Amino acid sequence: MPGDKDNLPALPPRPALRTITAGGLISLANPYWLLWWATIGAAFVAQAARLGAGGVAFFFSGHILSDLGWYSLVTAGVAAGRRVISQRAYRYLIVACGLFLLVLGVLFIAAGYRGQISL
Repeated sequence: MPGDKDNLPALPPRPALRTITAGGLISLANPYWLLWWATIGAAFVAQAARLGAGGVAFFFSGHILSDLGWYSLVTAGVAAGRRVISQRAYRYLIVACGLFLLVLGVLFIAAGYRGQISL
């Protein structure tokens, strides 16, 4: 039916390599990714370096594989969820998750301002 927002047209499929490349470029362009590796990641690498090159390789491999596993689970969950719920419910869920993250961000900033969190 025209105007029915639950019947949105499907996007054309993208080649897998193009999608993976776009995701990698977005991750590399994310300043928080660089900030994490420059601070927390560097500390972990320094600890792993005490075990030599093997320790660094083991840490890095474990970290990347855990990211792959986690994001694979998230992707599978989103794909399965989109088949189970309507487009409208999916949009509401995305908005609710966004608002939840916004509230967490505000609470985190407020806790830092009150001195409950120190870096």
